[in-house]
Amino acid sequence: MNIRGYGKQQMWQGLVADANTRGARLSVTNGVNELVSLPLSTPMQYSIVSGKLVFNTIPKALILQSGIPTVAHLIIGSATALDLEVGVDLMLDKPSVQAGGYLNIQALSITI
Repeated sequence: MNIRGYGKQQMWQGLVADANTRGARLSVTNGVNELVSLPLSTPMQYSIVSGKLVFNTIPKALILQSGIPTVAHLIIGSATALDLEVGVDLMLDKPSVQAGGYLNIQALSITI
């Protein structure tokens, strides 16, 4: 994701403030079905520097459905705020997931 112009820092600060107030989660999907839902901590950000949002540690979560994760949606309240590509924006601890296991996020940072 790359956005030119003013307000990168302010955009992230607004998104984070909204997430910290309304609650946020990551919905990891195979492009169609949700495989796992990971609640984000409050505050969700570790840092915001030069247009880069780095997330706090995300706790592992129970996998609901088996599959190959391809897309994650950052959901704030009940609305999708951002779509993230697994393997690019979001690094997982395994390439495929099995229902009943746990998923760990290895890294999540987004630069605009």
